[in-house]
Amino acid sequence: MTRGLCPILAVLILSMHQPAAAQGSSAGDAAGESAFSRSRNVSVRERPRPEYEALGIHAGAFYIFPKITGGLTYDDNIFATANNEESDWLYSLTPSVQVTSDWNRHMLEASASLNRTVYGDNSDEDFTTWTVSTDGRLDVDRNFYLSALGRYSRMVEPRTAIEAFQNVSRPVRYDRRDITVGGVKTFNRLRFNGTLDYSDYIFRNGRTRTGALVNLKFRDDKITTGTLRADYTISPDTFVFVKGAYNTHEHRFNQGLTRDSDGYEFTAGADFDVTNLMRGQMEVGYLRQDYDTAIYGSFTGLQVRGRLEYFPTQLTTVTLAASRDVQDSGIPTSPGYLSTAVGLQLDHELLRNVIITGRGDYEHATYRGIDREDDRYNLSLGGTYLVNRKVGLSLTYNYLNQESDGLDQGAGFDDNRLLATVTLQY
Repeated sequence: MTRGLCPILAVLILSMHQPAAAQGSSAGDAAGESAFSRSRNVSVRERPRPEYEALGIHAGAFYIFPKITGGLTYDDNIFATANNEESDWLYSLTPSVQVTSDWNRHMLEASASLNRTVYGDNSDEDFTTWTVSTDGRLDVDRNFYLSALGRYSRMVEPRTAIEAFQNVSRPVRYDRRDITVGGVKTFNRLRFNGTLDYSDYIFRNGRTRTGALVNLKFRDDKITTGTLRADYTISPDTFVFVKGAYNTHEHRFNQGLTRDSDGYEFTAGADFDVTNLMRGQMEVGYLRQDYDTAIYGSFTGLQVRGRLEYFPTQLTTVTLAASRDVQDSGIPTSPGYLSTAVGLQLDHELLRNVIITGRGDYEHATYRGIDREDDRYNLSLGGTYLVNRKVGLSLTYNYLNQESDGLDQGAGFDDNRLLATVTLQY
């Protein structure tokens, strides 16, 4: 729903510093999945580092992993404007806790996090966000499991987000609720996977700098998506799949023309890990999104998602990712846009506990209902230093450029950020 950088990135910079016990309980680890496991290659960020992973607190049948991250950011364009850029220092603090079951069968996990970010000279930009979630897996038998996830978040839309509403005195606040239920059944070489996802976005109205009300309730959206997928293993290193998905977008309020829509996609692809140099997943197919308002028409065409990892050495991982899909728009006169994105990332393990990362992303957005196209370029370079299993440090530089064209063009801007974080965990 939102894109762009924000100080909450501090939580993610050290995500590879996650405790092993917390990573080992995913739904994909259920019994009966061996025919679809891919373990020939391990990326730099996936590689276990037991000597740097948190031990957690053992409490009966559960492990508790507390963590706190502090961040310091310098941003040279906090309002994401083309002219008269204003810079500021941002200070953030993010405590979190994760509770994970330690069972041979089934899985139960809960987590909570809070982020408080304050600006040195622009206190109106200060914000607090939080998230609570729980998820679990029920292993019915060796070849069948059910899973469920629930999450509630209070979020802030970064001013650099592609759909951000510019004419507000404070960043846009919204709540998001997510519920996902699913099941996986395996028959030797054949696996069926079905999921039902529900997301609910509730936006808060804003104010202009002169105090006028900005009604953002038109962005309140309930999204329901059902997905069915069938996988078939053709070799120990490769399986192919077909997938179909149907979605509905229902808005609570409409200013003028309704923004409701429904759509579907059909894709086919392959998941492979065939040599010591490469692994990936690619899917290609057809997408269609129809809007209830006739003048908005439909998005139709090629659906692409893919991720390819190249391992020139055991210490280096090069990742190429691409996608093409339809997103909701934050512009009152446009219900959505077609996003085409590609990204390239390089991770290098300089030392066992020092990882260097460089990344470049490009996104092109074509809007429905208005004459506007956006191009976004995002470059970043950073490093993570794991001091020990309790302390981690990181430093990241990020450059973001947005260019907008058309009669209804949006803001064009450049933004530079330098972010330093320290993470303490137990």
